[in-house]
Amino acid sequence: MNRFLPALLVLLAGCSESPNKQDAKNNANPVNPTPVAQAVEPIKAPMSSVPAASKPAEAIKQPTTIAKIDEACCDDDGLKKAADAPPAAKIELTPIKLKQLLTKVADQKGKIVIIDLWGMFCKPCMEEFPNLVRLHHTYGAKGLVCMSLSLDDADDKARALKFLTDKKAVIPNFWLDEDQEVAQKHWDFEPVPVCVIYGRDGKLAKVFRYNTNENFTYKDVEKLIKSMLEAKAEPKKTSGVKIELTPVTMKDLLDKHVPAHKGKVVVLDVWGTFCPPCVAEFPKLVELHKNYRDKGVVCLAMSLNEEEDLPLARAFLEKHEAHFTNYWLPEGFDGVREVWKFDAIPVVVVFGRDGKIANIFRDSKFTYDDVEKVVKKLVAG
Repeated sequence: MNRFLPALLVLLAGCSESPNKQDAKNNANPVNPTPVAQAVEPIKAPMSSVPAASKPAEAIKQPTTIAKIDEACCDDDGLKKAADAPPAAKIELTPIKLKQLLTKVADQKGKIVIIDLWGMFCKPCMEEFPNLVRLHHTYGAKGLVCMSLSLDDADDKARALKFLTDKKAVIPNFWLDEDQEVAQKHWDFEPVPVCVIYGRDGKLAKVFRYNTNENFTYKDVEKLIKSMLEAKAEPKKTSGVKIELTPVTMKDLLDKHVPAHKGKVVVLDVWGTFCPPCVAEFPKLVELHKNYRDKGVVCLAMSLNEEEDLPLARAFLEKHEAHFTNYWLPEGFDGVREVWKFDAIPVVVVFGRDGKIANIFRDSKFTYDDVEKVVKKLVAG
């Protein structure tokens, strides 16, 4: 009997083991090595602030829905995508000037762009904002680019960024780094929210304003966007004459190409397809060329486009029948801005018959009427 006693004691010890210990052993079995905590979205509050007994339950109950939005205009699939958007992408609020923003809009030519102007001080803005996020998830892959522009004071930037993060606004978000009157004058509005829509051609298509005479909802915005996305882009028309863009350095331009026209008046337009004012004014350079080429005036153009955008620049020149010498500066802004001291294009440099600079028109504080007046004087003199 004594020889069976040790085995009997071991057997009794195994049977008397507590259920908790047995559960612990079962949980230790590495059938699924992924911890439960990684399978659910972590709660926003620090774990130390939650009672220990309730931590697992709180983690499991973490909601994944975004703020309630205008259900009348919601696409179910877009709403689900917006709600389930992964928080991995870093959300930023980038300071920007209006001119810089318009350049970014021009960079999206070929797509439809919506800019939502908003602020933390505006309740309707915050109520409608989730709809912008929804439009991004619903139509982003179909050719829509969504942007937001905060008009908040500098002191409220942190709150605005938190709001954008909470709404999972994984879109280009900007903060107007100048007086909001600049935007108000440009788009002709007073209170926000305001939604600005640009078409595929880069031109302003519609401004949705929020005031007593002209209110709107995102249902109106979405209706317009749908129709614009469904519309077919018009084929580009060209003159059929191939135009070359000749690479050039600033040194060769100033030491060789401009001096080659000594004895004539030279008008050099520095431009780019990414610049709306450049695109708007360029046809007037072509007109100047046609009107003065027989009067001793030589018109030149120099593009600052990136190399990948040269086909777009060339198509633009062909469309406008720019039948004069066209250069491309591979160095871009860095190669020219220090030479003639400017911060933005278009820039027009006029050289006299002696080869010296007669005038530099820069910082968008001019029109081609101003250029033509100088050219007339130089031709007459």
